[in-house]
Amino acid sequence: MLICDPHRFAFVHIPKCAGTTVRARIRRFDSCDGFFERPKEHPGLGRVDFAHIPLRMLARAFPEVLQKLRDYNSFAVIRDPLDRFGSSLRQTLHFYEHVYPTEMSRTELHDAVRRMIDRLEGAPDWARHDLAFFQRQVDFVDLDGERIVDRLFPMTRVGQMLEDIGHLAGVPLEGEEKRNRDLSFRSRALVRPAYAINAFLWRHAPAGLHASLKRFALPLITHRDSATKRLGITDLAEVHDFVNRYYSEDAALHASLVAWSAQPTASPREQPRAD
Repeated sequence: MLICDPHRFAFVHIPKCAGTTVRARIRRFDSCDGFFERPKEHPGLGRVDFAHIPLRMLARAFPEVLQKLRDYNSFAVIRDPLDRFGSSLRQTLHFYEHVYPTEMSRTELHDAVRRMIDRLEGAPDWARHDLAFFQRQVDFVDLDGERIVDRLFPMTRVGQMLEDIGHLAGVPLEGEEKRNRDLSFRSRALVRPAYAINAFLWRHAPAGLHASLKRFALPLITHRDSATKRLGITDLAEVHDFVNRYYSEDAALHASLVAWSAQPTASPREQPRAD
């Protein structure tokens, strides 16, 4: 999450919805100095992923911040829930189990999918911090039937959202290369060296050089398709069944936003609301 008090706007970072890419463009406006960027211990809630904090939890821990979401122009990106599930699985396995899905066999990966679904079925509405990437998207924009975050954009309209935020801030904001990409490497042996080199260059190389090297190297060492697609995660029948049931409200919201964004005169102030 990012709050900008001078320009009265907020960006709610829904997990696996282009949030890292957006934050990179607007971090300079953060009035909270990165407070809502990473997991932390909270005295009343335990370990919380503050970067991805659902509104019900925000209301309990930081009611004054929730009020700002109501008062300010508040933005979020909404993603197709089936695509998002595959990306959430990849990120969770990497962050919390320290394994890359592209290193796993299909059997191992499918076992991980079923295990994760079982965990989510038994999780409360406020998921544990290590399940934060799977939290329902509506939990970040609605609270008790009220739409709190009112400037919602599908993934295909991230550029327009950045333009709107830039208009509020008085500076042009252009899109940039997508971060946290779901890469499918041509060889398992390339996975860890590639990520290690990328992390080193991100920290130490000039941004332009880093971007140029990635544009040159990625076509040589990765497939065109995402890892999620090549590994068949979203082709599994149990994944379809689970996503249709568990993320039904997310699917309705995403579908309404896609239909809205297809209108040539679509305006954020005239966005639909999912029932």
